[in-house]
Amino acid sequence: MSKIKVLIVDDHQLSGLGAQAMIQQDNSIHVIGLVNTGEAAIEFISQKTPDVVLLDVFMKDMDGFETLKKIKELNNKIKVIMFTISEEKDIIIKIMALKADGMILKDVIKEDLVKAIKKVSENGYAFSPGVLDILINDIISFASDLYKSTITGSNGHDKGNGEFHKIVGGNFKSVLTSKLASREYEVLSLIGQGMSSEGISAHLNLSIYTINTYRKNLYAKLGIKSLKSLVSFAKSLQPN
Repeated sequence: MSKIKVLIVDDHQLSGLGAQAMIQQDNSIHVIGLVNTGEAAIEFISQKTPDVVLLDVFMKDMDGFETLKKIKELNNKIKVIMFTISEEKDIIIKIMALKADGMILKDVIKEDLVKAIKKVSENGYAFSPGVLDILINDIISFASDLYKSTITGSNGHDKGNGEFHKIVGGNFKSVLTSKLASREYEVLSLIGQGMSSEGISAHLNLSIYTINTYRKNLYAKLGIKSLKSLVSFAKSLQPN
């Protein structure tokens, strides 16, 4: 099995060397380059092709946002994980809008950084838990408001939720599933289809106690307080 080729881009030498020291301990990962500017990263990629780029957000001259954009224009098959100390909402939104494959905070431990690199190399998405919490809480609020204003008409009937998916974008499912266990996401989807706990129990051939446990997990992980809000959110995730 070939190793995952990683390029590290960070204008703080200690940060870049620290990341390199962490990930190169894993035998499945090979750091093929360490550069300290966005311009150097673009030049490097024009000559060699990394599988994953670990990219600092805040750099002088060409910042991480512009570098990310240029990398994706140069080769959109290259996976990019943004590496930052900030959890500001505006930064998270901009990173997602520019189609980064992940966002990891610089206080990450070795195991989580390695896991993130492996995940994006397999076409997944990787976000630090704190970033995920901000995304999920905002999306829950957004989905609830959108469900009330555009998904449900004045007569109370469902109008379809294409608008939700149009606005949120294709990354949303990957972000959500990275926070939830696969069975939890399945239960959430079935709730969105209008199934009761008893119906889900029969459909999945699981006990009603197990289904209720999954529902409690959904409340906790999604920050939802009531059944009505959970049902509204689950419905907003359903395709047309």
